Amino acid sequence: MKKSLLMLPVLLFALAALAFAESESTTSLYLKASQLEDDGDLDEAFYVYQQVLARESSPTVYMKVVDLEIKRNRIDSAFTILERAGEKYPDNAEIAFRMGAFYIEKALFYDNASATKTKWLTEAKKSFQIAADKEPTEKHLVAVAYAAAELKDYMTAMRIYDQLINNLGKTEYYRPRGVLKIEMGKRKEGIEDIKKAAATGEDPQALIRLADLAREDNDTKGAIAYLQKALEISPDMAVVNLYLGELYKDQKDYENAIRFYMQAAEHTDGKMRAALLKQVGGLALEKEDYLTAIDAYRMALKDNPNDAQLYYMAGYAASRGGLREEAQRIFDAGLGKFPDYAVLRKRSAFNLIMMGKPKEAAAVVEKIDEVERDLEYYLVLSNAYAEIPDRAKAIATLNKGIAENPGSLELYMALAVQYEEEKKYEDCITVLKKALEINPGSASAQNFLGYLYADLNRNLDEAEVLLNKALAKEPGNYAYMDSKAWLLFRKGRYQEAYELMQKALEVKPDDPEMLEHMEQIRKKLPSGRSGT
Repeated sequence: MKKSLLMLPVLLFALAALAFAESESTTSLYLKASQLEDDGDLDEAFYVYQQVLARESSPTVYMKVVDLEIKRNRIDSAFTILERAGEKYPDNAEIAFRMGAFYIEKALFYDNASATKTKWLTEAKKSFQIAADKEPTEKHLVAVAYAAAELKDYMTAMRIYDQLINNLGKTEYYRPRGVLKIEMGKRKEGIEDIKKAAATGEDPQALIRLADLAREDNDTKGAIAYLQKALEISPDMAVVNLYLGELYKDQKDYENAIRFYMQAAEHTDGKMRAALLKQVGGLALEKEDYLTAIDAYRMALKDNPNDAQLYYMAGYAASRGGLREEAQRIFDAGLGKFPDYAVLRKRSAFNLIMMGKPKEAAAVVEKIDEVERDLEYYLVLSNAYAEIPDRAKAIATLNKGIAENPGSLELYMALAVQYEEEKKYEDCITVLKKALEINPGSASAQNFLGYLYADLNRNLDEAEVLLNKALAKEPGNYAYMDSKAWLLFRKGRYQEAYELMQKALEVKPDDPEMLEHMEQIRKKLPSGRSGT
């Protein structure tokens, strides 16, 4: 007996040492798992954390394993582990909160009318409420309010926002409470809450929301004022600059729209920045500010050099601005990257024609694949051939285009021009009559045929009918007035011809053909009348 009593302290010490060794082993495993995770060895870290859980589970370890599974992109596994943790620790606030967050993620996959979405939101609200009951922190309370608002449980959400504002002094919740009141149909009260949030001078989102409300009331001026105040708080907010750009664009105030789009672009990058710069380029083209457009498209190309359309737009802007050499450099760079981009080839060819390089233009457009040879292809290529000049090829190209596009007025009109240049008047007349069969109301075809008859001094009555129709559609068109005046001259109605030609020259006083016609008309006027 005495011997047994003497051995008892030794046995107790041994048991204590064994327990300490096991505890140390668990701690060591936890530290090992953490280090493996930090080193990026996620699979091995997960295995070691599982060993820790097998020895000594705790909410903290469960949360580590859940986070690790999320890192491994094993979301379903993470959710299963979290459910297991929730069963083991039903009153743990952090586990309940994380469960609620998972349910919210599930709900986001469904539209608002879905019963499944409602189910997951309800589960989220329950979990968040458990967390809030256990630990009524701001994070947990806000989560309950969010889920409740999504479920249209406005009373619960309002109660929590009131608690946050009145009990905890959290004035930043005036805005979500105001938004909630508006959803409840209490628009006036909601706006007052949002204005209180804005008055703190620390909530640009409140000012953005007020801008939205002003815009709903068609108060664009008010919306702009709110957004300007938001910029005073956060000058770098791209969304506010973008919003202001949109408002000014809607008002056709392109100068201010460009300014704010550019400011938005300064605070974004990548494709978003390129999209904003595209907007700037488009607006600059609208106001014929070609240099601004070119600069915007160039900057966009630096951010997104693989956007084929940007090469087209940048070259187009340079071409419109008269910088044809620069435009061609851009087109050539684009075609170097995108040799099969037909739209870019056609624009490049057009630019080369304007540069007086029709052979190069024809070579560029000829490379367009047959399946992409549309109406514009035939127009551009025929134009290049005509400028070489090789009218036979131009005419052949247009005839081929018409065979493939028999309803194209543009191709018939272009072919008529080529026949007129070749002095093949009968062919020209035939083509123009065909054009009028396709589109009997075409003022340009009526004018062309009417003028041709007048110039040939034939079918003058028919010509007058055609020209009267054209002028009825476009009474201020100086070219149509010139045609009619020339017809009146042919019919010997010199005074009428003179008066009409005067009107045409008021619109286009330096047109050489019209001036020549006027000189011919004046010679037929009675002495002393030619200068009136």
